[in-house]
Amino acid sequence: MITLERETGPIAGPAAMRRPDPKGTPMIPRSFALPILCTAAVLPVRADIVWTGAVSDDAFDEANWDLSGSSVTQVDPGVAIADNVVIVDAPAPIDVAVPGGQSNLKLADGFLLTIENSTVFTSDNDGLSGEVGTSNGPVVRVVGGGDVATFFITNGCHMTIDEASTAHLAGPNNPINGATIELTLGARLACTAETVADFITEHLHKISVDGAPAIVDGNVTVVSDGGAGCIVEAIPQPVGTPFCFGDGTGAACPCGNVGGSGRGCGNGAFPEGARLEATGDLDAVSLALSGGTPGQPMLFFQGHNAINGGSGVPFGDGLRCAGGSVVRLGVEGIDGTGEATLTGTVQDNGGGGAPGESRTYQGWYRDPAGSPCGFTFNLSNGVAVDF
Repeated sequence: MITLERETGPIAGPAAMRRPDPKGTPMIPRSFALPILCTAAVLPVRADIVWTGAVSDDAFDEANWDLSGSSVTQVDPGVAIADNVVIVDAPAPIDVAVPGGQSNLKLADGFLLTIENSTVFTSDNDGLSGEVGTSNGPVVRVVGGGDVATFFITNGCHMTIDEASTAHLAGPNNPINGATIELTLGARLACTAETVADFITEHLHKISVDGAPAIVDGNVTVVSDGGAGCIVEAIPQPVGTPFCFGDGTGAACPCGNVGGSGRGCGNGAFPEGARLEATGDLDAVSLALSGGTPGQPMLFFQGHNAINGGSGVPFGDGLRCAGGSVVRLGVEGIDGTGEATLTGTVQDNGGGGAPGESRTYQGWYRDPAGSPCGFTFNLSNGVAVDF
């Protein structure tokens, strides 16, 4: 359960987020100080066959591969590679096409192809494959901003696509042929020659989302791409309970700047106000804001309590909803559409709670132009999560 607390003061914390006026009243800063991110050194992935791209974008030119850790000496079209293959941070797209005939980049039974922050494509009717008649085909991992754009995957391939990655299959008949695809929440798959109806009839049963069967409008959406194809996206599942709205159901917005249903108070860019959503699962909570002021910084933060019985109290141009033992999760920039996403999960940024504990979340953002009440900052609704 959420512990209720009346809290009218500003968010306590470092001077980078507050400054006193001569009377000692905390005020919003003129700008948010963006944090400096330190990236730890990442050790290179060790695999049997590693892409170097030394001479060209041709996947079937052995000079483009480091084969020194493998017994494989040839990478030929349609010939199964009996080793793991890694393509990481390739500076240019890698072509698996064979001019004049259909072929494929093929892995032997049970091996792994990793495509990370790289693009693998075909300029002809080619694709990725396992061995014919296989019972345990290869796994193709598309991760970390990877993109696969081929005509098909076939012969026992099991492709997994993470939330930062995509796959485009252009085959007009059976682009997922004797193969399966698993999507992570937020991942996207495009089939450019399969209508929505054809995809649902022929391919939906080949798709899973984090281990569960794909269900249209349950854990996936399948929509037209505006042409002959469709786009399949794994829907991030909501977690937690939204509360403290500026739509007239909670405390009154500071100057009558009522927002839309389920959102914060209205701001200078979006009269309907900003909306905070929490998605994922209790071990990995993600936060995203929409309807914020484009081009401005914002702070995602965590509290222990819902203020004023969950109705919130006026603060700037909005309502303060989350309070008590505040944790600053991260400052992010709001993009041109008014959206911002917390980098990493709540837990990655020092937040979250132990099983049985509750936490509250909110977004606090700058709104210098057109500020309805003149305070030049505003907040989203709150979200409460029971861990």
